[in-house]
Order: sequence, then structure tokens, then C-alpha cells
Amino acid sequence: MDAPIQPEKLSCPRCFSRLTILETRRGARIVFVAVLGFPVERTAKGLECLMDPGAGSEIKCPACDSWIDPRELLEAVRS
Repeated sequence: MDAPIQPEKLSCPRCFSRLTILETRRGARIVFVAVLGFPVERTAKGLECLMDPGAGSEIKCPACDSWIDPRELLEAVRS
């Protein structure tokens, strides 16, 4: 039996929404908004989106439609 896939969590640097990312066994990613950020509380464009396996490393914030590179966020935290 395969081990369950652990979700990743991060915050959108543009709208401050907290996101949860689940990767499927086929490599697609599902991005959920766990908590909406204040700037998009009333104007969020969506609460989830599906990223194809070939989408690359960037993810799309469903709340504000901005693209986020998780590697850049990790580098910013480390420095």
C-alpha cells in the first residue's frame, strides 16, 4: 500500500491567502484556499484550481490568479 501524500502549505505573497497543495499520484496538483487573505475576502476569483502535471514548478493562487514559485518563497525564508 502506498503512503498517503502529505499536503504542502504556503501563503500567497500577493493576497496573503493561505493555500494547501495536494499532489496526485499522476503529478497533477490541486490548490485549495484554506483561509482567504484580507485583500480578497469579498473578491476572490475562486477557492480551488487544478494544475496539470506539465505545469512546471509554479502554482496559481485560486483567490487572486497570481502565479507563485514555491522555490522563491523558500529561498526568501532561508535568507
